[in-house]
Amino acid sequence: MLNSRVASAEAAPLSRVATPAVVMSLIFAGAPIINAGVALATHPPAGGYGAIRWQFYAGILAAAIGGCLVTLYKPAPPMPKKKSAMVEQVPVGNPAATPAAE
Repeated sequence: MLNSRVASAEAAPLSRVATPAVVMSLIFAGAPIINAGVALATHPPAGGYGAIRWQFYAGILAAAIGGCLVTLYKPAPPMPKKKSAMVEQVPVGNPAATPAAE
């Protein structure tokens, strides 16, 4: 069973809500890492794992660090806009029947 707080986004505190920046970092950094792991597991290199160049490992590490940094230091949510205190009244119905038209 799912925890009701996990199942409902409304019950989650604002700091736990996934923002677009966090989701993008997880997708664009996480997908290549998972793809590389699955590709290596299903089709190992001909010379063994020792034949993989260091740049491959550096790229995986850079993607993981980048995804972590964006997730940890995500941008703050935008401030709510203040509603105007002055409200304009708009007549409803026949405009000829309004007092301004007389």
